[in-house]
Amino acid sequence: MAVLGGFARGEHVSPGRETDKAGFLKTTLPDGSTAWLVTGFDDVRAGLADPRLSLSRANSTGGYSGFTLPPALDRNLLNLDPPDHTRLRKLVSGAFNGRQVAGMRDKIQATAERLLDGLTGTVDLLAEYAAPLPIITISDLLGVPADHVGDFRDWTDALMTQGSRDAVVSMYQFMVTLIAAKRAEPADDLISAMIEARDGDDRLSEDELLSLAFLVLWAGYENSVHLLANSILRRLDGPVDTEELLRVANPNLHAIRRFPLEDIEIGGEIVPKGQTVLLGIQAANESSTQHLTFGAGIHYCVGAPLARARTRDRDRDLVPQVSRGQVGDRQLDVARVVPESWAAGVAGYAHAVKVIVYGASGMVGYGVLRECLLDPSVTDVLAVGRRPLGQQHEKLTEVVLPDLADQSTVDFTGYDACFFCLGVSSAGMSEDAYRRVTYDMTMAAANPLHEANADATFIYVSGQGTDSTEQGRAMWARVKGKTENDLLKLFPKAYMFRPGVILPMHGAKSSTTAYRIAYTAFRPLFPLFRRMKSVTSTEQIGLGMLAVAKHGTDKKILYPQDINAVR
Repeated sequence: MAVLGGFARGEHVSPGRETDKAGFLKTTLPDGSTAWLVTGFDDVRAGLADPRLSLSRANSTGGYSGFTLPPALDRNLLNLDPPDHTRLRKLVSGAFNGRQVAGMRDKIQATAERLLDGLTGTVDLLAEYAAPLPIITISDLLGVPADHVGDFRDWTDALMTQGSRDAVVSMYQFMVTLIAAKRAEPADDLISAMIEARDGDDRLSEDELLSLAFLVLWAGYENSVHLLANSILRRLDGPVDTEELLRVANPNLHAIRRFPLEDIEIGGEIVPKGQTVLLGIQAANESSTQHLTFGAGIHYCVGAPLARARTRDRDRDLVPQVSRGQVGDRQLDVARVVPESWAAGVAGYAHAVKVIVYGASGMVGYGVLRECLLDPSVTDVLAVGRRPLGQQHEKLTEVVLPDLADQSTVDFTGYDACFFCLGVSSAGMSEDAYRRVTYDMTMAAANPLHEANADATFIYVSGQGTDSTEQGRAMWARVKGKTENDLLKLFPKAYMFRPGVILPMHGAKSSTTAYRIAYTAFRPLFPLFRRMKSVTSTEQIGLGMLAVAKHGTDKKILYPQDINAVR
């Protein structure tokens, strides 16, 4: 049986509409901001070519957060307006030429035939054909060594299913190394061509090379996977020419978001300056015999010639075989399913997160803050603590409160999650004093956040041995237990992290002298400790908090093995 992810025959997803004839409506994005969705073919085509609609997020005034990448990867053609876009487009177009496309077609054909030859028995066409064909093709195009193609596929899959920060970091590091290798030994590939591309004395900078290579990989891979899967699905209904296939198998619901540079009229409605506009490619295609799958205007897809050639070749030779359920002399039964990991992953990947971190000057909070700043899906971080951090980052805002019992100056509006990492040792303290700096300070943050957003995620770091009954002999455990219990009552999405031994990673340091001495003495044994179920690390706590904030978890109280496992 061949299993194909997709919709049942005849089904499709269209934008929600107030009436069947509506071509323009307001909608709410996952980050809570408002967007204007344009669905009529003529209006979408005009919008794609309208220079008054900016791609730069700097021109947003409507609260859009979306998904961000590290700065070195973010400066690509999908985020730029003229004149920066014009300059980059001119340089990269010279590298993405007809010779490159022509040289890839035979390789694509051979790879596709090899993948099809390997299909036997019950197969998942997404996993065995639609996903590997584009990543192998794009790796060849970029000049990725054959022994690293598997890594590329793992990273891109992790991005599509989990929005993985580790995958972004791994790809970034690999791209840096690969570009350096191509500078030293150029080859017949796109990265070498982009390195050599020039307009007079102008050439691509290192960050521009990185971001463009990442864009070719990420956008090319995701779009090609969906286009190929949709193409196979469409062919189940009979023959179709290439342009019609591109119209109905379009992989994108809408073009990348845009922001008006002034108040403009679209579809008879005035859209205010800076509001988010989504141009509905799928809806436009469905309402016309033409298609806008590759866009229009100055942002017309630079890879369109290659995508069209790939679609034409697959449509002529390969797609019909799979669509008939027959490869060579082998007959396959074709069924349709939607892989849950893909659906859940795309939803999680698209959601931008704004977080508050308490106690970032401490060991655990430092590690949590680091992971938040590295995670591309985290757009804003508010760090609240007793003393300045001495850090600067485009995502980071600091609020220093000498008295954490008074948080009246903190604006909790718009934040999705709070990671509360403040804590002190109870040694030498009375129960009343320990309660004030533990329970009272925590609730001083939790209550106003709840008022601002009752649906926010609140993650509290307590510790193993915390007493949920509030009746035990250990004073600290009773106070921590009450804190946990009241947070669980207050927030539907409250989670308690109870780490045991915590290994400091990436420069995190304990503020307790005895702990610092112990960590220094035992550091050679850290690799061994990390294999123990009762041990976690500052990195794993940060990653675990982010995973819970994005996807939730069935457990309300998480111990080290739970923290290490959640992703």
